[in-house]
Amino acid sequence: MRSPAWQWDKAMSTDKIQTLIFDTFGTLVDWRTSIIDDLSQWGVKNGVEADWVALTDEWKTAYRPGMDAVNSGKRSWVPVRQIYREKLDEILPKYGLSAVSQDDRHFINEVWYRLNAWPDTVPGLERLAKKYVLSSFSNSDFLGMALMSKHAALPFDAIITAENVKKFKPDPSMYEMAVELMGQGDPERVMLVAAHNYDLAHARKHGMGTAFIARPTEYGPDQKTDLGAEEEWDIVVTSAEQLADALGC
Repeated sequence: MRSPAWQWDKAMSTDKIQTLIFDTFGTLVDWRTSIIDDLSQWGVKNGVEADWVALTDEWKTAYRPGMDAVNSGKRSWVPVRQIYREKLDEILPKYGLSAVSQDDRHFINEVWYRLNAWPDTVPGLERLAKKYVLSSFSNSDFLGMALMSKHAALPFDAIITAENVKKFKPDPSMYEMAVELMGQGDPERVMLVAAHNYDLAHARKHGMGTAFIARPTEYGPDQKTDLGAEEEWDIVVTSAEQLADALGC
């Protein structure tokens, strides 16, 4: 594993790149801290006590199995918000929250679209936006990504999500869509920016440029994966502002 310190393959030409597409959850927004803080504040306001840290971590475990079931054809398309809602209903009794109303369950589930950006995200993206077209590239549903982008003040020019193709990353259709929509069919016009090595590996298979932003605390202090770049990505940085530096913005 490479160190997450700023590294850049200066031999890589960025002349053709027009669009930067961003994995969003974890790469641009700090979902875990945001959810824990949001629900803790909701609990205080409503006199509800729960282990919000443990609930958040268990809730997140629904993410990959739920999407894999869709990609494999074991279940028909459902947006990720439904995957999270099903898991939420399943685990609430474990945390003493069986009596939470349907309206409150909806409010809690929508926390996935009330996420705050990492401190470096907006300053970095604002610089990058002066030179590049910026787009989301997320497993979120379309409206959810629009709501979260607005909440976190992400200066996207476009939004593309799994809902566009009704498949989740790493299904090839996601990357093919990104090349078609954001590169006019030319993958060299597109660079994926992500904090997850698997995502970048699939982008590279489709000919796109790759930039890794290290987010070693995305999953909390005991994170075990994606602590650093696991391949020779085109750019390896520790913040969106460093990415702007590397791309001359």
